[in-house]
Amino acid sequence: TTGMVSVICSDKTGTLTENKMKVVKICTTTFCKNAEEVKSDILYENFCINSTADLIPGVGSEIGTEAALLTHYRDVTKKDYKVLRNKYGKVSTIPFSSKTKYMMTAVRTDGGERRYLKGAPEVILTHCDLTDYEFKSVKKNMEEYEKVSYRILAFAHLDITETEEKAYKNKEELRYVFGGGAFIADKIRKEVFSAVETAEKSGVDVKMLAGDNIVTAKAVAKKLKIITAESQAVTGADIERLSDKELKEAIKDIKVIARSTPSVKLRVVKALKELGEVVAVTGDGINDAPAIRHADVGIAMGVSGSEITKEAAEAVLLNDSFEGVIKAIEFGRTVHKNIKRFIMFQLSVNVSALIFVAASCLFGLNMPFSALELLFINVIMDGPPAITLGLYKPDKDIMEKPPVKRNAKLIDKSMWIRIILHGVYMAAVTLFEYRFNFLKVPEKEITACVFVLFTAFQLFNAFNAKELGRTSVFKTHGNYLMPVTFFITFLVLVFAVTFIPSGFGICPMSFISWVKTVATGFSIIIISEVSKLVPIRRIGKSKNVFRKIT
Repeated sequence: TTGMVSVICSDKTGTLTENKMKVVKICTTTFCKNAEEVKSDILYENFCINSTADLIPGVGSEIGTEAALLTHYRDVTKKDYKVLRNKYGKVSTIPFSSKTKYMMTAVRTDGGERRYLKGAPEVILTHCDLTDYEFKSVKKNMEEYEKVSYRILAFAHLDITETEEKAYKNKEELRYVFGGGAFIADKIRKEVFSAVETAEKSGVDVKMLAGDNIVTAKAVAKKLKIITAESQAVTGADIERLSDKELKEAIKDIKVIARSTPSVKLRVVKALKELGEVVAVTGDGINDAPAIRHADVGIAMGVSGSEITKEAAEAVLLNDSFEGVIKAIEFGRTVHKNIKRFIMFQLSVNVSALIFVAASCLFGLNMPFSALELLFINVIMDGPPAITLGLYKPDKDIMEKPPVKRNAKLIDKSMWIRIILHGVYMAAVTLFEYRFNFLKVPEKEITACVFVLFTAFQLFNAFNAKELGRTSVFKTHGNYLMPVTFFITFLVLVFAVTFIPSGFGICPMSFISWVKTVATGFSIIIISEVSKLVPIRRIGKSKNVFRKIT
């Protein structure tokens, strides 16, 4: 299924990026400085107290934005964040959600209660007591850094007594003090650039479903060349306003969905599947689980992924890298192609054997093969080539071809034509030799000649099965597995016929008989190469022309 994937809905953080986050800038209403230069106790309290993260020894800042904040505090102050976290008694917590886009933690203080607010800038700023000038100034600074793909978290706090809170009839009227914004860098993985390019070349559409705001999401997408126009990026809110029918019409042109929610991701996956796409979804958070479970191929992150997400997925990326998804698609395509190679070879062999043996009986000829010869052909001659066809490594151009359609048949029209053509030709030539001895071998060698000819046909036909399309079998693409298998298997045949012929009830063959027989067996490759020059579509068109003439 992975080999048939036509659309990848990818998470951004940890999949396209390294997930090695670092606080590089801190901006307030009055300044914007390097993070190391800013010393703010109230901001540090927000970093440490208004958080559910913990630093894991040996991992540090590699486990998310909250951990990056804790790491920054530890590195700058040289103090343990747990000491600051336990400074006050916690009163309540509102966890972060993709719907509210903020997190709030309240603690007890001597004067009453202090509330820490953290989340998306566009949400936090609306809760802060800022002048119009301050609001525009802060927003402008943030937009400048968002354009270069920085992730931004805004922080605010409020000291309030119980009496003051009761004085407000509407809690939305409570105005927080803006503490600042943390600008967090998360580098794009180096290998992702080539992986996205490979995906696009292979006809796999890459869509980025990110939790970041649209400016940051577009900045990352532009660097990776996922989008080429501004209109290709939308927000989760834009998707929610569309009906299912409108979404199906629009989703083909959408490449980036910012502020994506679990429900949005699920709708997108369903819409794509209904359009006939084979969809792969990557993610790490619990909110990715519904889309991952509904996808054709759900892929969870092995390092940063939650256990729930891993349970929902069919596959787990051990290194969290998007490149692994592309390698999986390449591997899947190779498996699919090898299965078709195997089937084509086996059906050609069996069609030719069935026709030859049945025709021999109908013409009143003796059974052409003994039980031992049939066993030898089936196990020794057919076995190694068939196994070899199933073990072929990826072709160099396998990721330059479009994905297989969801409703595509395993054995298509062109394969059936080649299977029947090869099977009938091999059976007819072998039968002709058995009945008329057109190769003019000595009378006593006829049975041996028929046995060798039929076996040689199968060995050479394995080369035909190697190339399913119109590519010539003489183009090896650096994969010499089949020639080696052919050479070894052919030596086994020569040994059996030359040194233990009595075991098969045949006579040894002369050198000239071997040459004529093997050359005739090679003709199946010539027949296959010539058939590739005849376009199947023209056959269909010629029938239509014939109808018009008649």
